[in-house]
Amino acid sequence: MIKEWRDFIKSDGTRVTVELILEKLAAGETVEQILDEHPRLTKERVYAGL
Repeated sequence: MIKEWRDFIKSDGTRVTVELILEKLAAGETVEQILDEHPRLTKERVYAGL
């Protein structure tokens, strides 16, 4: 089953925000660095935010 971004992004205010991920990427952090800082995330979830 192919998942869509809607399967990963929720609007409940309790998790890492898409805005935070985008800010970190814009500041030069790699996806791997973000995953190290936020172990609950997966690559799939980071890319869903894009």
